[in-house]
Amino acid sequence: MKLLEGKTAIITGATRGIGKSIAQEFIKHGANVVFTYVASKDKADALEAELNQTGVAIAVQSSAEDFEAAQALIDLTVAKFGQIDIVINNAGITKDNLLMRMSVDDWKQVIDVNLSAVYNLTKAAMKPMLKQRSGSIINMSSVVGIKGNAGQANYAASKAGIIGFTKSVAIELGSRNIRCNAIAPGFIETEMTAALDQKVVEGWASAIPLKRGGQPLDVANACVFLSSDMSRSRNAPLNLAFHLDDFFTVHSIVDERSAGFVALGMAQQLKQPVAICCTSGSAAVNYYPAVVEAFYQNIPLVVITADRPADLVDQFEGQTIRQNGLFSNHVHNQTVLNENLDADSQDQLMDCLTHLYQHQGPVHINMPFTEPLYQQAISQTWTWETHSTLVNNDPMDDALKRIWQNSPKRLILLGMHPPSPTLDALIDYWLQDGRTVVLSETTSNGHHPLLIHGIDQCITNMDPLDLPLFYPDLVMTVGQNVISKRIKSFLRAAQPHHIWHIDRHWAPETYGLITHHWAYALEDIMDIWIHQMPITHGEYQSRWVNIQTLKIKKHRSFQTEFSDWQAIYALSQSIPADWQIQWGNSSIVRYAQLMQWPKSIVHYANRGVSGIDGSTSTAVGACMVSGQNTLL
Repeated sequence: MKLLEGKTAIITGATRGIGKSIAQEFIKHGANVVFTYVASKDKADALEAELNQTGVAIAVQSSAEDFEAAQALIDLTVAKFGQIDIVINNAGITKDNLLMRMSVDDWKQVIDVNLSAVYNLTKAAMKPMLKQRSGSIINMSSVVGIKGNAGQANYAASKAGIIGFTKSVAIELGSRNIRCNAIAPGFIETEMTAALDQKVVEGWASAIPLKRGGQPLDVANACVFLSSDMSRSRNAPLNLAFHLDDFFTVHSIVDERSAGFVALGMAQQLKQPVAICCTSGSAAVNYYPAVVEAFYQNIPLVVITADRPADLVDQFEGQTIRQNGLFSNHVHNQTVLNENLDADSQDQLMDCLTHLYQHQGPVHINMPFTEPLYQQAISQTWTWETHSTLVNNDPMDDALKRIWQNSPKRLILLGMHPPSPTLDALIDYWLQDGRTVVLSETTSNGHHPLLIHGIDQCITNMDPLDLPLFYPDLVMTVGQNVISKRIKSFLRAAQPHHIWHIDRHWAPETYGLITHHWAYALEDIMDIWIHQMPITHGEYQSRWVNIQTLKIKKHRSFQTEFSDWQAIYALSQSIPADWQIQWGNSSIVRYAQLMQWPKSIVHYANRGVSGIDGSTSTAVGACMVSGQNTLL
């Protein structure tokens, strides 16, 4: 991938060291290169010939400490290539000495070459860049300009001056889409540093964690990034802000589509919000599959997008697609903050976070940014409180009690549900009642000896004359998506008199018209249910248990030497205890329903939309935070 295709770059001081490496990398990435030298004509000619074997390069003898020479360099470049996209102020010299021995000429020469030249070339390049409304200026500073160094007062002053100059230019030109950045290399092994005393070199290296100097290519790669369109991202200031706040744990995932599902896997395990953050345009669109999955699984995902100001949307100035309302059908709240972060923005943000916690699902916060992107901001702290929803003290009225007591065949179907001691306690209570049968799938994560876990095994090839004995009068569903297609057909054919559903968020009429919906978490109704519903006796449960016993016996007698079923069976017998399985969709998760798994194994699958997207990345995210060995 050529990151600088079609761009034109000026690089000063490029016949050796860092400058030479930058020129070589820029040519590889498709840029036209104009580089300068002062005296090393042979080296310049050799480099020009080398670069022209790959692209287009011109060597120019020029010293930017002279403003007229800097202007001439700009004019030559525009005349040849029609534009200037990148300026790299790399040329520099050293005249080291202790301050008491440093001459005025040594001071002035270093300042002129290292700092004044940066002013000259930047000022000369401004006019064509302003006309283009684009450009990237990169100024080579040094760690010495930040920390200082004995014997280099002139050099340190010039490099520190570059940092201040760069920040000011970035603020002045940012609104015109011109970026200005500084790179402050540490100890880089070049011809210049090769002349240093060996003890000095060893001293520098000992202070570096890797115990060695950097290479010119390291700096060149940074220049490629800052010169490319990748560095235009509005996401970068947000990432930096989160990284600098110790409250947040920050992960970098290169691909947005993958990042969305990694975050989903993390939130699935943590049971708390995880934020994903990206720039505007198609990057945000790539989050959509994960957002939809989070919406239907009720996983708290915060989507933060860095947008362009409203006046640039639809103006074909970079990625200026319409981002407001991008996820409107599949988020519980969306807001666009204003850049001033005033009281209205605070109210909008608080409302958005309230919906996040109430619905336990995704929300979208869009944040427009005007360039320059890295100005210092005033820290603001906002206080926000969550409020619990009051639970009805008596969700089980007399009419519902009578329906339950007068139904001799009650079928409870467990859909997708995370591991829950509350669910296991309710299963234990329900199965004390002979009129009640509980059907469960692998992804229900329910456990009990009398649980019907092989749903398809039980109802496949059932004698039509026996079907009325198994058709329920009352169906109660718990949780979310059910994998088995056959149980859906079975229950629709049964046409039960009553269909109840327990889920805090959803009431899907998968099997017919829901006659009662408990919009509560299981924890909110467990005590009320157990204390108010009497245990009765009947034969309905034993019918299901008997047919499951028969079908399991037949299932175990089935032998085949080679098959995908046999492979899954072998896996079910060998996976260690206390592992987590993240199931892919389609056939593999259906095979999982045919096996008996140890109670210690926890099962998850992206069944919110029953699609095949994101299983791998979700498993990675889950593994990152769960502390469990995870099998995909």
